[in-house]
Amino acid sequence: MLWPLILTVPAFAQDGQRLAAAHTVSHVPYYGQVYTEDCETAALQMALAHENIELSQAALLSLERVSRQAPLLDSNGRVIRWGNPNTSFVGDPNAGSIGSGYTAASGYGTYAPNIARVADLVGATVLWSGKGLSRAQLENYISHNHPVIAWVGNRAGRMRWAPLSIWTAWDGSRVEYPDPSALAYEHCVLVVGWDAEGVYIHDPLDGARNGSNVNPVVGPGWVTWTSFLAGFRTFGGMAVVLK
Repeated sequence: MLWPLILTVPAFAQDGQRLAAAHTVSHVPYYGQVYTEDCETAALQMALAHENIELSQAALLSLERVSRQAPLLDSNGRVIRWGNPNTSFVGDPNAGSIGSGYTAASGYGTYAPNIARVADLVGATVLWSGKGLSRAQLENYISHNHPVIAWVGNRAGRMRWAPLSIWTAWDGSRVEYPDPSALAYEHCVLVVGWDAEGVYIHDPLDGARNGSNVNPVVGPGWVTWTSFLAGFRTFGGMAVVLK
């Protein structure tokens, strides 16, 4: 997560026969996240590249209305008040505190409505934005060559379901986020392939592929359906699908 990496090799080059037989989205480069807390912008950058829209993560982040105001926390470290990730990137995108433990210097992330807004702003075609994307719909989008930006719960480097808590945004809206007691955090990946056993993702967390089914692999790789769907359920199937 701390070492940005851009892979210039073809996105599916490492997965040979399995990818050849799978349903995949063509011509999606892999880009590692530039900022420690900003997986969403990296996922968006990759999805935009599929539409031949080439923009840096810095340029995209500048359009996301970064809200750097520190969170208000209770004595147990739960967030009481913070920004609204539906309308801005909440916190410091390059914070040193990573994961589910929040401090005054933390970063959090942003949600589907804001990413979809930026995608539309830079000329992309948004086919879906919001919650409730089903497995069948995801499979259909991938099969028709549309990358899916997906929000997942993540704990100890693995996708998994996490219970949600609520904070109140500065604008008064209610924001769902993974409860710190679950030791899970919000994460965003780009789904670019599927077969009967799992999904092929571009995980913006940087590093070398480990060649196993540990979920999620760092960088491009396979994740089992069981793990992916558990993580995807955390945010109620939150996704953005681009053309």
